[in-house]
Amino acid sequence: MVNGPAINHFFTVTAAAQAEAESAKPFHGRVILLALLDAISHAAHPSISGNRARFVAFIDEYCQWLLSASYSLRQLALILSEPSAPSSSPGFQGLHGEVASRMQTFPAPGKLVFANEVDPPSHELKSFLTPQLAKYIEPVRYPSLLWSLRNSAIHELREPGAGFDFELKQPSPCYHTLTHNNLVTQTWELYFPTELLSSLLSNGAANLRQRLERDDVDPWAAFPFDPRWYR
Repeated sequence: MVNGPAINHFFTVTAAAQAEAESAKPFHGRVILLALLDAISHAAHPSISGNRARFVAFIDEYCQWLLSASYSLRQLALILSEPSAPSSSPGFQGLHGEVASRMQTFPAPGKLVFANEVDPPSHELKSFLTPQLAKYIEPVRYPSLLWSLRNSAIHELREPGAGFDFELKQPSPCYHTLTHNNLVTQTWELYFPTELLSSLLSNGAANLRQRLERDDVDPWAAFPFDPRWYR
């Protein structure tokens, strides 16, 4: 295999950065893990020019995430209530009603709720989803939500949902109750624990390495190495 040394070097660097992330302060570690997921997605899909499309494709195809085809119920309810929602689209009213009905059974505030307890996989919504509706709600599918988290953490040094690590000891998204400043309003907020980010990176890196070794592909070829800082 011609590119064996390059592949070994690439994943040695990735593993060292992951180890650094896992020993860093919580938020700093999360930023590194999200950046690593984005970085190795270049080696997985160098031909995809769109950053979001490349990142989501990597999560879908390499990370073995059981929730990859699921939507956040809470985020679905919000996006379907937006003024820009395609309310006249076939299937919209049925989808809106289904989501509203499921939200009625959402547990009462006060405890953690894991995503797999409440969030619908795509096949359970298939009867409502026209191509237009599927495209509209794509931002609240889990890989796309992870991309939104990556953007907030890396570009704005903040995380949506005001969550923190609850020492869950399991790599699963969860909902927690946030009490607002008026001490009255409570909302369900989505959180992606650090264990999840680390698990996705480990799975994605292992599966990508298998593919690169099988096809004898140099992962560094996906990255530009020249003196120009501009693109």
